[in-house]
Amino acid sequence: MFLSKALIKDIEKLIGKNISEITESDLSGINRLTLNKKNFLKEEKDYNLKDLIKFKNLKIISLSGFKLIEEDIEILNSLKNLNFIHFDFCEFYLNELNFNMNIEYLIFNVCKDIKVSMLEKTKAKSIKIIGSKLEMNELSILDFYMAENLKELSLNNYIVNSINEILKIAPNLTDLNLDGSVISENGELDSIKVSISHEKEFCRANAW
Repeated sequence: MFLSKALIKDIEKLIGKNISEITESDLSGINRLTLNKKNFLKEEKDYNLKDLIKFKNLKIISLSGFKLIEEDIEILNSLKNLNFIHFDFCEFYLNELNFNMNIEYLIFNVCKDIKVSMLEKTKAKSIKIIGSKLEMNELSILDFYMAENLKELSLNNYIVNSINEILKIAPNLTDLNLDGSVISENGELDSIKVSISHEKEFCRANAW
């Protein structure tokens, strides 16, 4: 029934039945999953994302420590009810991240090899990209290209370039969060709601 023994254990705990007793109806009742590729001993589990197609009503998924290729993204796109994906410490081995229209919320938390340009064709309305505080990599607003659907954007722990262009790139943006980031030039943000929860971590490079 499942390719992954680790997922079988998760489902048995979640539903409270032995795998031989679990029905399609039981699986249809699951709308949220959290899959951590490594256990507390840092040993890899045998999760296989192909198993996700059995969860017809899955809406939210959190993936931690996965190494993702194009086939994995296609599997996520095949889940018609999925609209929220949280990537946590994942690695991406592909050039583009093309998500379908159903996926409206994306979170990338300290993911390796994630670039804004990879999201060029994504239609999500909310994107949160959290970088490493130790690395503080550079990120350019211009790499978003056109993001007409984007309403909420969080860029945390980055050196952010070309912030002045944000409304040209995302004309429907209503909420911009830059906690932990440094703006590389003087930006005009008066027309945008900017959420700053840690002012000490938020500073403009030209103010130094």
